[in-house]
Amino acid sequence: MKTSVLAWVSAIFVINQILYFTPSFGLAYYGVLFVLLVMMLLKDRPKVNAASLLYLICAISILSNDIPAFFSPWLRLVTFVIVSLLAGPMVYHAEFFRYRIDCFWNLLVLMLAVSVLSFAAYLGGFAHYHNLNNYLCGITAHSVLLGFISGISTLFALYRLITQKEKPVYVKIGWAIAGVCSLFCLFLSASRSSFFACAAGVAVLFWGIDSRKITRKIIVLVLFLAIAGLSFQWWSRFYQPLIEKNKDEIYNLNYDSRISLWHFHWNSFKQHPVIGVGFSASEMDKAANVDRATGRVESGSSWISLLSMTGIAGCMCFLWLLFQLIHNLWKVRNSYLFEVPFLYAMLAYIAIHMCSEGYIFAAGSFLFWALWLLLGTVQAYAMHNDVQKTPQL
Repeated sequence: MKTSVLAWVSAIFVINQILYFTPSFGLAYYGVLFVLLVMMLLKDRPKVNAASLLYLICAISILSNDIPAFFSPWLRLVTFVIVSLLAGPMVYHAEFFRYRIDCFWNLLVLMLAVSVLSFAAYLGGFAHYHNLNNYLCGITAHSVLLGFISGISTLFALYRLITQKEKPVYVKIGWAIAGVCSLFCLFLSASRSSFFACAAGVAVLFWGIDSRKITRKIIVLVLFLAIAGLSFQWWSRFYQPLIEKNKDEIYNLNYDSRISLWHFHWNSFKQHPVIGVGFSASEMDKAANVDRATGRVESGSSWISLLSMTGIAGCMCFLWLLFQLIHNLWKVRNSYLFEVPFLYAMLAYIAIHMCSEGYIFAAGSFLFWALWLLLGTVQAYAMHNDVQKTPQL
């Protein structure tokens, strides 16, 4: 089967995980991804990234701790390895590079479609809402998911709008409308982490593309602010959920706050600094927010998860991988004038979003796939000189 077909199959299969009206595949999710991984491995024998030492560190963290059985650490480690090998930067090979790049751009297109359809559902009155706080979920299963994908979709639409200078006007208008729909979904989902991550990503993208044209950028920024100010009365209603959520935080510091989770898991790290409390595990305490039925741990931050579960060893290994990718991507910036700034913007987005959402080891999560696929795509652009550039949509 062609790599491009496998990439579309993966993208569609993964995006299905976040839609509230489609059936969940359960364990079949990992089975399909494992089959895809085997098919990719059979194409040729790839080289292994030294950063795959992270797998060994995770295994040692399990062996070094007495972990309750309901956490299922070995099963979770196997799924982590399968998905991160397929999507992430742990193996080098041209076929894997092409697969990850195709899957990355395909997934961005699908996320943009979900964002636009979610806004259409909002306008049409048939959108899905969060049961507890009535934040918009659109056609996704949770407002956090909509916030995450709509923030990325806003960034993606802006990137396409900037880089399609030779396209007809109606194409540019289409991307602009898609970007505005995504931005409104971001507001309506009331996801603060996605909002701040999107703002950081836009800043990186805005500065990185045509970095020498500062005057032009200032003019564009002033025009944007002027248009936003003049149309304030029309669009201000869309960001009210985000404002209201922040108001709740100010008046009630314990409401919907992750601070207690950060403190608890940070203290766990300080008690087990070298190898952590164990991969996908947590110390048992009422403050830990552990679901005993599923073994799910809510840490409130991927960075805190990395430290508390695998200690300094796991954190240093991941940071080494991350800085390696950032450095190698910088070296090819002249070969990919538009793609590299966008990838840096995406890295900024993910790095900030990870501060308040813990999914770095959650192999069944859509957010996990997005993170590791981004890292795999960065590696593909940084290490392979003959990759396909951005698909012409």
